[in-house]
Amino acid sequence: MTRWARHIAGALLVAPADPACFEIDLRLLDRRLSMPTTLVGSTNDPWLKFTKAGALASRWGSRFHGLGEAGHINAESGHGAWPDGLGLLRDVAERAAAAGTLRAMPQRGLSLPVPA
Repeated sequence: MTRWARHIAGALLVAPADPACFEIDLRLLDRRLSMPTTLVGSTNDPWLKFTKAGALASRWGSRFHGLGEAGHINAESGHGAWPDGLGLLRDVAERAAAAGTLRAMPQRGLSLPVPA
């Protein structure tokens, strides 16, 4: 990731799978990420235990946002439009602008499309 880190202003990490499921746990970054991030997890996500999601967020220096019992957060599991997710993304973009990792933002904040 360090090769591409200078091109990434920030990241919203929604329901990542447990890296151990893919035998890549040892290759994970074991330090803070170089850009603002938020990790979103669920208390009943079958792909990543809530406590491990919190531990990964802490390891990476990410803000952690718990959604309660939301299952695995994706479109295939019935999650549709997610206005709160857009708010989380705006927060990441604002933190990236403040940190200097996002070079340009509209004056009135990030304008993101809302799915119909």
